[in-house]
Amino acid sequence: MGVRAYLLVDVADDMEQQDFITSVRDLEEMPGIDFVDPVIGRNDVVVMVDAPVTVEATASKLRAKKWVKNVEILQVGVTADTQPVLPHQLDISLSERLPQQDKPLKIPA
Repeated sequence: MGVRAYLLVDVADDMEQQDFITSVRDLEEMPGIDFVDPVIGRNDVVVMVDAPVTVEATASKLRAKKWVKNVEILQVGVTADTQPVLPHQLDISLSERLPQQDKPLKIPA
């Protein structure tokens, strides 16, 4: 197992229903993608990715599709069969993911 993440995908506002269905099915066939679920809410699709090294390559492929408006990456920090991932091991620094605070943030060892 490599790096696991969820990609939150927003599709173009003018996308037709049949095109959406076809696109979801195409995503399910992409290497590294474990599942694709259409959702109702702020995002349109949730994609689970399991990549050998980084999920950024898969996210970039999604961003390149003309029907994709936005892709947000939620990288999994801990899974049942891996050791915890510490913030300094992630692609994104902790300060970019947390709101700024007046006091320094204490992270347990």
